[in-house]
Amino acid sequence: MSKTLVVLTIDYPDPLLDKELPYLAAAFDKVYVLYAIETSNRELAFKNIKPVKLFQNPDFPKTFRLVLKHFRFVVSVYLYTIIRKGNLSFYLKHYKSFIGYLLIEAERIQPLLRYISENKLNDAIFYDYWLVDSTLALIALKKRGVIKKAISRTHGFDLYDDRQFESRVPFLEYRVAHLDKIFTISRHGYDYLKNRVSPSLSGNIELSYLGVTTNFAKDPDKRVLGEYLVVSCSSMIPVKRIDKIIDSLRETTLNIRWVHFGDGPLRKSLEQAALTLPPNIQTSFYGHITNSQVLEFYGSNYVDLFISLSESEGLPVSMMEAISFGIPILATAVNGIPEIVTEKTGVLVNISVDEIEVCQALHHILSNGNLDRNEIRNFFRSNFDAKKNYESFAEKLNQLQLGSGA
Repeated sequence: MSKTLVVLTIDYPDPLLDKELPYLAAAFDKVYVLYAIETSNRELAFKNIKPVKLFQNPDFPKTFRLVLKHFRFVVSVYLYTIIRKGNLSFYLKHYKSFIGYLLIEAERIQPLLRYISENKLNDAIFYDYWLVDSTLALIALKKRGVIKKAISRTHGFDLYDDRQFESRVPFLEYRVAHLDKIFTISRHGYDYLKNRVSPSLSGNIELSYLGVTTNFAKDPDKRVLGEYLVVSCSSMIPVKRIDKIIDSLRETTLNIRWVHFGDGPLRKSLEQAALTLPPNIQTSFYGHITNSQVLEFYGSNYVDLFISLSESEGLPVSMMEAISFGIPILATAVNGIPEIVTEKTGVLVNISVDEIEVCQALHHILSNGNLDRNEIRNFFRSNFDAKKNYESFAEKLNQLQLGSGA
């Protein structure tokens, strides 16, 4: 039997999924990647990976017509959800938002059905990279007997209620109950999801860390004496609290060059705020650059510290990349971050930390130099090496296709 995998995702190419695809390509004869938003026309190096832009967003001015079109689907998912304890009043109060979620996925059923039929993919494994994306559509096709196995990963926005518009991951119990497996990317996410659903569904949930390729060889020479290089890497959005990094740097007397990778709606205001930093702080905002450019920077510059004061994260790949180079991390102890920032790899601060406390932690790491960069790399190898983690994950998918993982 040909080993075939169908991966569904939101954007393509996706920097996270890109790290995993080479290992999936090695484990399967054919890999289809179905997506909604094309971010570039980059060609893949793997001949057995076929990307296809399959999905369109529904026309919401025609919402009533769409509800009638997908009436049975909408009713079945909604009824399953509202009979669960504590859901009735909430899902009725916010019915417009949640029906909107349903219609986005309902409109994906027919394109998927047609593509599966045209390419004879009924026996493939269907893998949604996000729990809130196309999983409801996959479940609908699985219930019809069109496909046999459907699994998903879950990361951050698609797992934690506080990251969603109505502070509730839509139809979470239904998704977990009807998928064959849900793989969380952190131990914290694993525990969180198990506590959010019925104990009878815990067997559907499994931990599977993401990973990055080892890019380090040796430490670059420290080129600027008397100056520390501090890096942050994230979207410029409120949840990342880059403004708190700026306010914390304002409190230090150390000579620091701060480099930020990433772009977003707050970029202009953050750049303006950074202009008010004292002369001992030099700043560089690189904006949106490729992942390979970030790694090239780490390989050619001695980075003293990676900093993140985000108020919500899954388990950031940006931190995995940092520790693969032996770079210590200063970060908030939220969600999965304590699984990557330990006493061996950095320093954690409380989510409610003030700027003075951040400054003290910064001084502790930079001035004491008591974190061994080789120990940090060893921790990376043991936990977040791409080859080990993704080959193990691909084997689990193969077992599901053979029927032993159902």
